[in-house]
Amino acid sequence: MPSVVKFNSLHSEYTNSLDALCSAYNSEYLKAHLRTGIRVGYKGRISTYIYTVHEWEEPSNVPKHGSVFEWQHAQNEIVKRSQNVASKQLIDCSKANNVRIIKENARDSSGKAMLNIVIYGTEIGLLLGYEEVWANVSYEGWDRISSEQTLRMINTSTQISRRALFKIAASLAGAATAYTLSTRNMAETEKGSDTLRRELQIIPQLMQATPAYSFERYFGTSALQHRQRVNNVVLVARQTLQDNIQNEKVRQTFENLVVQGQKYSEELSQFFINGVPQDFADMTNAAVATENIEKICKQNKVSPNLNILIEGLVVGGIMTAVLIPAEIINNTLR
Repeated sequence: MPSVVKFNSLHSEYTNSLDALCSAYNSEYLKAHLRTGIRVGYKGRISTYIYTVHEWEEPSNVPKHGSVFEWQHAQNEIVKRSQNVASKQLIDCSKANNVRIIKENARDSSGKAMLNIVIYGTEIGLLLGYEEVWANVSYEGWDRISSEQTLRMINTSTQISRRALFKIAASLAGAATAYTLSTRNMAETEKGSDTLRRELQIIPQLMQATPAYSFERYFGTSALQHRQRVNNVVLVARQTLQDNIQNEKVRQTFENLVVQGQKYSEELSQFFINGVPQDFADMTNAAVATENIEKICKQNKVSPNLNILIEGLVVGGIMTAVLIPAEIINNTLR
């Protein structure tokens, strides 16, 4: 049996005993109490209401709930990491140098192109036709006339001529902003590619770590520290049982925890009798490399479309910032 599969098979009974203990604490020691509150309502009217408060009331001869739930959390982290390395598709670190970085496929390119067309096409259309829209909104007559007639009716020819200059100024400001933002986005994309390339280059170095360090780097704790933590839990559980626990359900869960914890500790000791197995360490190294690559790829996959949306909003804002003051001035100059 591969070491990863064997290690992953060790946890279930001890983990279940911790889950049962936490469940017993919740049901037996987390008490609900009704409280009366006072509120001041409309015109200073005072009324009362009932609300529920949950309070921990474990006796002094058992561990505090915070400690018990910390045991469970620490074990769940080990189990989660163990399951990931046993079941997740991992990078073959020996072939990292053969990986090609593909920045974007055809489907992504077409999607971004369509998004650009929608955003900038809408902005260009509004820029070209905003004066007709504004004229129709401002027109207060009852007669049905064309947009061009409405425009000429409420504006002088000088105002209309000035507006052409405003459109040019707004489009230039928008173009300059779009160029600046797109240049920055391209630089960020290239930076992400460089980061990914560097990460691929250091993958072979991950494989050179000692098995003990590989385990600690992936699980966040050493194999020895993990076993010592289990032994400490068993020790506390035994001491608690000597203090005559009154609650039968809680007492039984502590008894089961002692049995399963001792068994788990012995299995860990046997598994690590010669240190961390090399094949197990290799898998944890591959898991670390996979997580690092996935994180970088996810950041660079999500950001382009988001950047396009932000870029479009900023460009639209810049053009609006140019047009609105210009229109205010234009309306005062007939």
